[in-house]
Amino acid sequence: LYVCPRPIRGFKGISGAYEDLDVHIMREITEDVYSGIEHMVGDCAAECIKLTTRKAALRVVEYSFDYARKNGRKKVTCVHKANAVSMADGLFLACFREVAARNPDIPSDDFMVDATAYYLAKCPEKFDVIVASNQYGDILSDLAAGLVGSLGLAPGANVGENGEIVVEASHGAAPDIAGREIANPIALILSGALLLRHIGRCDQAIRVEQAVAEVLNERLSLTPDLGGTGTTMGVAEEIVGRM
Repeated sequence: LYVCPRPIRGFKGISGAYEDLDVHIMREITEDVYSGIEHMVGDCAAECIKLTTRKAALRVVEYSFDYARKNGRKKVTCVHKANAVSMADGLFLACFREVAARNPDIPSDDFMVDATAYYLAKCPEKFDVIVASNQYGDILSDLAAGLVGSLGLAPGANVGENGEIVVEASHGAAPDIAGREIANPIALILSGALLLRHIGRCDQAIRVEQAVAEVLNERLSLTPDLGGTGTTMGVAEEIVGRM
């Protein structure tokens, strides 16, 4: 599994000024600083290697352009910091430009990661599909989720070269609230919709997504992260009822 697509959308009635946000972040998940190649230098310093390989960069960028084409997206943006990390991020950017040149039917551009954070908050309509290395993709997807209202609204998937897929909520585990019935189930439900799309059940995926949007818009059952008093299963059952 080498790429984590995280489609994050705003919702009417929930996301305020960001209800029209619609950004699909393609996060490379096999390398970068999360590879854990690090060591101590005595007891006075620590070093961490930011790993970028041509194979991994080309693979995730090619997936991003294919994703854009298959899903009717309008543009692919590469996020990097090649002005400062000139070799590692420079290679990632060079691979992006190489693939972009082979896909002239899909517009492309690139932004520094700090500028991307600013523009996501200020004018998110600049972005459509974003492709980024592991750490940048992780941070930016959490930012986008915060803008639309909650990490509990951000689905995710992990996809392999031969079509293998594992879907999961972008936020990961929350053991501090386990068993309290206050976790937002929507990110995981929307991740299920991603799985349905992956296996060609798009009609069913749309039913799930529309039911989620209706429940959120009417604010009849919301978990505490969205300002409500609803329970995990209560929200899930409301969505099932709409379906």
